[in-house]
Order: sequence, then structure tokens, then C-alpha cells
Amino acid sequence: MTRTSYARVCVEIDTKCTYPDHATVVLDEQRTFKISFEYNWKPNKCSRCNIFGHNNQGCPKQKLERKNKAGDRVW
Repeated sequence: MTRTSYARVCVEIDTKCTYPDHATVVLDEQRTFKISFEYNWKPNKCSRCNIFGHNNQGCPKQKLERKNKAGDRVW
């Protein structure tokens, strides 16, 4: 087996948080070190709905509110 030059880590974040740029790992009481993160891809995030998958401009809630303000009836 050969040693790889990097490791992949799954980081679970809340939609209201920013993407962390590092994590501090504690091995024991005397040894700690900082691991820097590099993101290959970041999903679109809507701050209006607080969900991943679309941005603020493509928000379905915003489109529905625009229709309601324009006087269109929603059945």
C-alpha cells in the first residue's frame, strides 16, 4: 500500500453557517494540530429558505410572493 498525499473529510454544516476553513484536531492532552480545508465544490445555498439546492435568485418562495403581489390568484 502507498501513502496518499491528502485525505477527504465529510463536514456537516448548517445552512446558516459559513464554510469552515480549518479544524483543530486534539490527539491527546499535549498534541493538537490544525487541518486546513480546501473545497472542490460548494452547493448553492438559499438564505431565504435556508436550504441547499438553489440560490436567492432562483428561490421558489420568492417567485410565489411575486405572483401574489402582482394580483395573480394561486389555487
